[in-house]
Amino acid sequence: MGGDLFALTVFADSMIDAAICYGGVGTVRRPDSADQGDLVAGLLEDKAKVKVLRRQDGQVWLMPRTPSCSPIPGDEAQILGKVLGALRLLCGSDPHRFLPAGGPRQQRPRRVLPAPR
Repeated sequence: MGGDLFALTVFADSMIDAAICYGGVGTVRRPDSADQGDLVAGLLEDKAKVKVLRRQDGQVWLMPRTPSCSPIPGDEAQILGKVLGALRLLCGSDPHRFLPAGGPRQQRPRRVLPAPR
């Protein structure tokens, strides 16, 4: 398998049912195409999205894996690559630390887990 590898940090909760959560880091192999049902990283309006690729009736859709999120029309999306896996940051790690200085910051409530007993 060829292709460059890169990682991206996820700043949304639209893929929870695929075990990719807010603050997770996806590992992506960079081909310029993907098949139906592949988990992909796509570029749409200068924002990277991690979604499932779906082609239906001549249209491309980027499908979330959270019932409360809507599919995104993906005809204008550039497929950056196939997502190979994702890492989760634990223990209150701040995924914004990966952003360049002055980058966008979203205010999110902290999820506090109970300490192990």
